[in-house]
Order: sequence, then structure tokens, then C-alpha cells
Amino acid sequence: MFQKRYIILLLLFSFNVFSQEQMITDEIHAFFTALNTKDHQTLDKQLSEKISLISISIKEQEKLTFETKKEFINAIKELPNEIEIKEDIKNLFIQIDGHLAFASMEYDFYVNNKHSHHGVNYLHLIKIDEHWKIIHILDSRYYEN
Repeated sequence: MFQKRYIILLLLFSFNVFSQEQMITDEIHAFFTALNTKDHQTLDKQLSEKISLISISIKEQEKLTFETKKEFINAIKELPNEIEIKEDIKNLFIQIDGHLAFASMEYDFYVNNKHSHHGVNYLHLIKIDEHWKIIHILDSRYYEN
């Protein structure tokens, strides 16, 4: 009897972890879909008001940039219609600790179907009212000559 309860509890816990991971995965894919379609309204809803966006660009020199949510959303809004962007992500890794989550993924970034740069994204998410929101984005950008 004890073993049966233990197995049921273990299965319920495993299902909850899988469910949370799927919710985070869906949120991340929705974020990149919105980014790739320049849907600034969806991006605005997915990002926390106090989000920090930090990038390190590695070209000839290293350059560190910081953006607020408003700056990020405005940059997406201001992209001309003739400029297409696409960020392909791969090797998504998620770690969950209750209401906090961390995700990392490699990416390739394209502008008008031409490879621009690649790197790694690190996202921090927080669960508020049963919904996951992105509160921090850190990324590296490696440019090839």
C-alpha cells in the first residue's frame, strides 16, 4: 500500500514538472514567434515591466549593451516592413525552481534571410498568477567576418 501511494505521488510530481516545463517551452517559442513576426504587442505582454536585456557583441571588440523593455519594444516597432528578422533557437535547456525558471538556448539570427550572427540566449522567467513571464534576457552575439 505504501509503495502504491509513493508511486502515485511520484507520478503526480513528475507530471507537474513536465507540465511546468511545457508551459515555459511554449512561452519561449511564443516569444520568438512574436519576435520573428515583429509582433511588438505580444512581446509587450510576455515581458515583465522591469525586464533587463543585456547583450555582449563580439566582433572586432567586445561591446556590452543594456536595454529597457521600452527600448526593446520600440526597436522592434521601428523595424521597416522590408526588413525580415528570424531567430532560430536550438538546444533549449530549462531548469525550474518553484516559481522561478532559467532557460538557455543556442541561436542563429538572420536579417532578410542572410545569417547575421549567432550566440546563446539566457532567459530568466517568473511565474505570476499561474503564467510565466520573462524577467531577464542575456545574450551573446558572435559576428563572423
